[in-house]
Amino acid sequence: MNSNINHLQALAKSGNIQQLATALDSIRQSGQADIEKLFGMFQDSYSDQIVFEVLHVLETLPDREYVNAYLRYLPEVHASSSRWAGILLIRIVNNPQTFTILRERLMNDKSLNEVMSKVKVAARKIKPNLPDF
Repeated sequence: MNSNINHLQALAKSGNIQQLATALDSIRQSGQADIEKLFGMFQDSYSDQIVFEVLHVLETLPDREYVNAYLRYLPEVHASSSRWAGILLIRIVNNPQTFTILRERLMNDKSLNEVMSKVKVAARKIKPNLPDF
């Protein structure tokens, strides 16, 4: 997958959305186990259209796998693009299934305390009336 990521990054930098979409579709269809490494593609230097192509592939993951990968890669995504980290959170919070999974993970996994505090702050900015979690 690392060579695929390098290829995808080269396509993203070139701005060739059609080729990027084709390559992403191939990855999605193959069901590669480490598809979650696509979280490394969230960078402010890429156009929104390119990053949304990546996001749409990630959102094809099963909900639990998607949320777990989000939590695992959140520090990396936030470091490269806090804007995209927020957009990902908005999309997770706006889906009842993924929001429930996110809440469960944050409430039950004490190793996520630091991540939880960042998610809470961001979540309250998005939806001030969210129940406590």
